[in-house]
Amino acid sequence: RIEKSCYPLEIRNKCNKDGKRVYTKKNTGEIRIFFADIALMSSTRKNKNDASCFGIMKLVPNSSRNDYLRDVIYLESWTGMHSETTALRMRKLYEDFECDYLVMDANGLGLPIYDLLVGNPIVDEKTGVEYSPLACMNNEDLNIRCLNPNNPRVIYAIKAYEQLNSDMAIQLQSAINSRKLRLLVHENEGQEYISRFAGYDEYSGSLIGQLKNPYVQTSLLIYEMLSLEAERLENGRVKVREQSGKRKDRYSAVAMANYFANELARQDFKQNV
Repeated sequence: RIEKSCYPLEIRNKCNKDGKRVYTKKNTGEIRIFFADIALMSSTRKNKNDASCFGIMKLVPNSSRNDYLRDVIYLESWTGMHSETTALRMRKLYEDFECDYLVMDANGLGLPIYDLLVGNPIVDEKTGVEYSPLACMNNEDLNIRCLNPNNPRVIYAIKAYEQLNSDMAIQLQSAINSRKLRLLVHENEGQEYISRFAGYDEYSGSLIGQLKNPYVQTSLLIYEMLSLEAERLENGRVKVREQSGKRKDRYSAVAMANYFANELARQDFKQNV
């Protein structure tokens, strides 16, 4: 339903003839969440299901002002990325999109990335930009790992287990059914939109691919969710699994962000969502 994607700084800088089409500054009352599902092994060999998914979710109050609408305005996916490169990319996107919170899985492969985000400043060797470390807002055991616990507490760390995975699946289905979760339009419509950018005829094929990528990633997200298999366990919980050879990293990333959006809604609107 969303025609306009927003883009990281390195893409914006290549589209300076039409800057308003590639980014929207935050409005008053708007909350932005960076979210990540992390994998570090390359998917080209044994781990065909492993990829990292990063994205941005924009929250704005609904018309009744009792819940948040959740717009996924950007998605990207990586395979085989080194842990230090992963942490740098996450920190950079967090700043580029003026985010308020960072939601990530902190189990397994996510833990060393978390350590990098809460450790020493992260320096981008290409640009010379230094990103200050962050801290955890919801887990004091994880916060002990921060070298300076007085850093901004903006990381919402998710350590998933059976009940939480079930809750995230049910809540994401509810958000879709109630139309409070909104995604970018189909990639064909996205291509039509970006073709209207000023200077589009001068763009390289690589830049056009970068501009189209969030729409392609959204289509892949939808295909992922349609391909998932869900099982109702005897204890009433829901178990979601991907089919053989397919992925669910995009689904997992958006499910975590939506879960956190519900937590914020409970806190900000003082009601059960």
